[in-house]
Amino acid sequence: MQIPAAERLARVMWRAIQSEGDPTTIGSWSHAAASSSGALRAWCRAAGIRPKAALDFARLCRAIALARDTGLHPEDFLDVVDRRTLHGLLKRGGLDPAATAQDVQAFLKCQRLIQSGPMLHAIAGTLHELGAFPSISGEGPRNLRHS
Repeated sequence: MQIPAAERLARVMWRAIQSEGDPTTIGSWSHAAASSSGALRAWCRAAGIRPKAALDFARLCRAIALARDTGLHPEDFLDVVDRRTLHGLLKRGGLDPAATAQDVQAFLKCQRLIQSGPMLHAIAGTLHELGAFPSISGEGPRNLRHS
């Protein structure tokens, strides 16, 4: 199912995923996305997702992709100094801090950043089409929550 708000948000999430550094703030995300912070916030509101949750989702996608490509831990690609903050971010993302390789499908199923199943499915599908999740075969993400 196509959801324009989700597709629009996924496209700016893709910019965060592709960014050279970890976009830790809405401001750094807006810079990577070549959009204003206000526009990002509006797109998040239109999709029914808190801007910080959308940013953290993109950051974790980026970290998982880089970890998968390098064999390092996702946390190695997150610009977080405080261990408690890092642990909270990984927990919200449903990631196991001890694991090196992270499975994209497991992340999509276990994360708690995007609560709407249809919105999550639409965002994940668009990100898959853009190449963020090359390990997912077929028509994009399957078996996601549909709450």
